[in-house]
Amino acid sequence: MQAIKIGAYDYLVKPFNPEELSLLIKRLVESQNLLKEISHLRKELQKQYQFYDLISKSAAMQKVFDLANTTAKSNSNILILGESGTGKEAAGTGHAQ
Repeated sequence: MQAIKIGAYDYLVKPFNPEELSLLIKRLVESQNLLKEISHLRKELQKQYQFYDLISKSAAMQKVFDLANTTAKSNSNILILGESGTGKEAAGTGHAQ
């Protein structure tokens, strides 16, 4: 039980049943696969809905992000216009990768 407290996934009591070991390994592999998938999906969502430190699910902002990503690959300047307080300064802080 102490092993569980310090991070072990699970444990088997000796003498262990080979079927229990097989089931435990299967659950461990499934758990690891789910963790990898969650990590992958989080990265994909971040790519889709984030531009540097700006995050938005708005269709209009997604168009702006797409345009900014396309333009960032060139040696062009961008002029961002908008009302006061809309985050134009934050949009200008990103650097092309």
